[in-house]
Amino acid sequence: MDVRNIITEISPQELRLRHIKHDMLHNLLSEDNIIFREKSFKDGSCTVCRGLPPESRDDKYRPLQKWIDQGNVIPSWDTYNKFTLKDFRTTLKRKQSSIFEIIELCRFEKYPINWDNTFGRLEAFIDGNDATLRSESYLPDKH
Repeated sequence: MDVRNIITEISPQELRLRHIKHDMLHNLLSEDNIIFREKSFKDGSCTVCRGLPPESRDDKYRPLQKWIDQGNVIPSWDTYNKFTLKDFRTTLKRKQSSIFEIIELCRFEKYPINWDNTFGRLEAFIDGNDATLRSESYLPDKH
């Protein structure tokens, strides 16, 4: 069975830890160090490596931009690129997998305890619906 295209969901705790490790490397090494091009150290959500994406009001990004405008999400260039490449009019599993790929390419001001609200809001905007803001529980601050 070919499992190369199966995306496993990463927890908010794991994603935050990945970001912390990557950011620690930035504190120790120059931005153009070759290590940041190695697969195990690449971070598509890093705005230091890739820079902040321009705010886009292009219609194709409308669902993504609405999600970002609600706050807490810090997108990257890769977030916009991945969103452009995805076809969300597909099977439910593939759509869910695509949404999680986009979430993993973002940073967060505060990392939620789970992805339920984050995922649900983005999915609602992609489906052309309004997303209801719910109270969110967040991971404790990193120290």
